Amino acid sequence: MNKDSVGYALSLVGFCAYILYTITPTLLDKPLSVATTVSWQLLIIFVNSAISISMLYIGLISLSTSPLIKHKFKKKLLNPAPYYYELSYYIIAAAIPSALITYVIVKLTYDKSPILSIFLTLILLLLLINHLLKKSSIEYKKAALVAVIFGLIVTLSSGMISSEINVTMDKAYESNLGQIPISVEVTGLNKNLIVNLYEENQASYLVKTKDIVFDINKPRTKIETGNIEGFYLEDGVYNIYINATGMKPGVYGLTFNVGLANEYSTFYILNSNDNN
Repeated sequence: MNKDSVGYALSLVGFCAYILYTITPTLLDKPLSVATTVSWQLLIIFVNSAISISMLYIGLISLSTSPLIKHKFKKKLLNPAPYYYELSYYIIAAAIPSALITYVIVKLTYDKSPILSIFLTLILLLLLINHLLKKSSIEYKKAALVAVIFGLIVTLSSGMISSEINVTMDKAYESNLGQIPISVEVTGLNKNLIVNLYEENQASYLVKTKDIVFDINKPRTKIETGNIEGFYLEDGVYNIYINATGMKPGVYGLTFNVGLANEYSTFYILNSNDNN
């Protein structure tokens, strides 16, 4: 192994790190469709896998140059190194086309049948893996398996693609206010927002009283459940109103859920003649 190959591995790590830590945060500052999220997750798995095998390759080369390691062990360290080096080329070459094809599959099929969308995406990945490894040696297949496992572990543990819910509201309102305005902005994966309203019962517990489910496929359409109503305005923005008429003074709670993301908030209804 020459210096050029090590230089390539280091350059690849730098390029992939740039994608993950510069482009990804910028992308996640806006609401993402399911198709965009799935294709971006796949791209991140490819990128993490490329980083993993490049670091493995650099580590093996570094260890092989150590005077503390005997010659027979150096040979064992260097044997799998060419497979990692070669595999990094294929992973980078396959990353963007695979992500684009996945985007098209999910975009065309997810709303009609999420199960079909997942099935077709898995078929795509299996065909790709089979094409890359069909005529490969067992050592090469082991290297590919290690790379994919590393990529999956890093991607799943980092939580790079997730929803973030930002709620804007006050902590106290007078009972004669009429409507309580709430602004919600969802970035990252934008699924249907579910809002739950809780009120304090006689035992001083917050118990669920109402919930409302928005449909992002029907923007600017009024959704109403009980004394909660609102609109999804596109681009991850929701305007929600709680009709405070008839709500007794006391503590109330709200939960906001989008996929696996959750946000919680509490507010207080004051007597209209309470100056505090």
